[in-house]
Amino acid sequence: MRDSLSGGFPPVQADDTPLAFREIAEAGWFVDDRGAVLLVALNRSSGHPGPEDYGDITYFEARANGRGMMDYDLSASDPERQNILLRRSLAYACLALRSVSEQIRTPVRAYISMSKGGLSDETLTANVTFSTVRGDVAAYIDDIDKYQEEALLELNSSDAATLLAQPGL
Repeated sequence: MRDSLSGGFPPVQADDTPLAFREIAEAGWFVDDRGAVLLVALNRSSGHPGPEDYGDITYFEARANGRGMMDYDLSASDPERQNILLRRSLAYACLALRSVSEQIRTPVRAYISMSKGGLSDETLTANVTFSTVRGDVAAYIDDIDKYQEEALLELNSSDAATLLAQPGL
């Protein structure tokens, strides 16, 4: 599965992002009272378990900000499934990273994972999540090369500026 990204990245644009995910990215980010950097649209309600319930703040952010990429409209046997899921995930991650306001000083990373469904289901799925990088807390993914059974990609704001085509360019 790791080799699925070896051919480089497909070109992506905002329209590759499903509407519901575009709306999540466009709603922006906030810092909660515990210091967690969260997507507004996914974390509006209070009463979420906090970082103390998940071990640390980066893992909490990844749990609170993560979602499976929409794929109900794709056939499991579609030869383009992988490419479409990757484009959707990349575009969403880039839009969300671009929407991080300058007031949030803690760097935010996007993590895209693609893997086969599981023991009885070999359908390719994708997940996108976000967490911050903090010097005093272990990174959400500390050694990306340890992951052998899935394709895993980490993006930062510079990547987002490069990968997502600007409309009209």
